[in-house]
Amino acid sequence: MNWIERMDNLLPSRKRKKTQNTCFGVEVEVEWDNPDNRRWVIDNFPAIPNITVTEDGSLRNGLEFVSSVPHVKSNVLREVEELYNFLNDCNTTVSHRCSTHVHVDVRNFNTAQLFAFQTIWSFFEYDMLSCIDKERKNNKFCLTDYVTPYNLEFKYSLISGRNDISWLKERGKRYRYQAMNVIDPLLRQGSIEFRSMQGNLDIEKLTNWINKLEKLVNISKLYDTPKSMYKLYNILISHPRMFYKAAFKQKSTEELNYFVLDVIESFLGEGYDEENFVSI
Repeated sequence: MNWIERMDNLLPSRKRKKTQNTCFGVEVEVEWDNPDNRRWVIDNFPAIPNITVTEDGSLRNGLEFVSSVPHVKSNVLREVEELYNFLNDCNTTVSHRCSTHVHVDVRNFNTAQLFAFQTIWSFFEYDMLSCIDKERKNNKFCLTDYVTPYNLEFKYSLISGRNDISWLKERGKRYRYQAMNVIDPLLRQGSIEFRSMQGNLDIEKLTNWINKLEKLVNISKLYDTPKSMYKLYNILISHPRMFYKAAFKQKSTEELNYFVLDVIESFLGEGYDEENFVSI
């Protein structure tokens, strides 16, 4: 059994979506200086489609607003814009404790595409985060793969054959504070969570971030076979910045995470080529 088959067997409960449209979910964390304002919002929160309000103990006089189910980008942005309009009229603030999490629904990805998604993100992580506020980069609640290589190795353990589901679930919850949180949301609900965006009440900033994640989805979906994965691996070795410019329509200017390739090579072993790329 190759590692693609092992990973497919690992996720038997991941129901495939019939639609090929990319869907997103959003979690918005906010606070109020006055607890009375927070209580007023709870009591008067309007019926915004697909948005629910929850408590969040990490905030001060705060609340979290969450997408109930993943929707296509246009619907999610319309829902969140209505939420932002309401919150901006309620003396709402965002502090260093607040963040905005975006979930990408990957239930219609095959294993090769998940491999590409993880690899492209981790390799170009600092370029991907270029539109995020600087203070959020390597915040302890959204650590990058660049500064936590052990977590990068853990993410690839899905691919390399560590298929003890209880072990993965336990580790996934323990190490969920990553810029790209993979294991826990993937096993629970078929999504990958991006935690780096700062607390935000500006729909344009959120739109720019989701657009960038959508480009990551679109380029990853092209690498849907073992042979195409091998080509991706070699492109990142030979022409990484050309690849990034073609995929994301902007120059790659940040440091690249070549450790990603070391991790891939560590479980491939010696003597691999296009024909036996997944036969380990």
